Amino acid sequence: PAPTPPPPPPPPAASLLNDSLVPRLLACYLRTSAGGAAWLQLALGRVLEHQLQADGLHAPADADAGSGPCLLTDAMHAYLGLPAAQKTEVDADVESGAYGSLSEHPNVVEVLSARGEALNGACEALLDDLHRAMPHAPRGLRSLAAALPQPPEAEVGGGEGLRRRWVLELLFGLYLLPALRTPEAYELSLPRDLPPSSRDNLSAVALGVEQLVLSSGGGTPAVSDAARRYFSPQLLSLAPATATACVAELLPRRPAAGAGSDSTARRPELR
Repeated sequence: PAPTPPPPPPPPAASLLNDSLVPRLLACYLRTSAGGAAWLQLALGRVLEHQLQADGLHAPADADAGSGPCLLTDAMHAYLGLPAAQKTEVDADVESGAYGSLSEHPNVVEVLSARGEALNGACEALLDDLHRAMPHAPRGLRSLAAALPQPPEAEVGGGEGLRRRWVLELLFGLYLLPALRTPEAYELSLPRDLPPSSRDNLSAVALGVEQLVLSSGGGTPAVSDAARRYFSPQLLSLAPATATACVAELLPRRPAAGAGSDSTARRPELR
């Protein structure tokens, strides 16, 4: 009989998100795997389409980008986008000591609040679409998730918990979020090249989802206080539940004793 192929090399002890050879090979395989582009279009298409429409990319070819709402929650970027009169007001107030920093001034806070609301909605839409797309995940992604070795119980976070963490990093860190940042590299359908404003917004959504589901080294994301202000309490609860449900969809199901046949992972829905 033909010899049994060797198992895949074990991932790094604590995380797949590093610059070693194994994560690079996994990411390369996922980027070129059969059916991947169609599935990513299903999972990311609505967020891409919304951003392209917001930036006017479906307008005539002479319409330049930059008309859509910005999703960058950076105080300096928000300040630089203010009208001249408002910037002068901010400068005077900060210089006089009325406000300790740019990020505390009402003119900047108003812009950041609007951007945060839009970012919150974009992250929520992406997670909703991903959850609906998971039953159709491509075979290559499922095979890699199933092939990840079971870590020893002594590893950080426990054996099963660490394996789920690896699957989470495989799905989001090595596949979904890179595709959102550079959709052309994953052969996603776009009307034309993304302008810088659209690419910045997609990167902001990717960073937001990363903060919501990948920020900690364990099972519960550690969203920073600075980032937490832009996410609603509902999304802060929904994101980990969605990530858990997506990971469960990729791992072999093991029904508990006495459980029925319906073992589909569930998550709370926003109302």
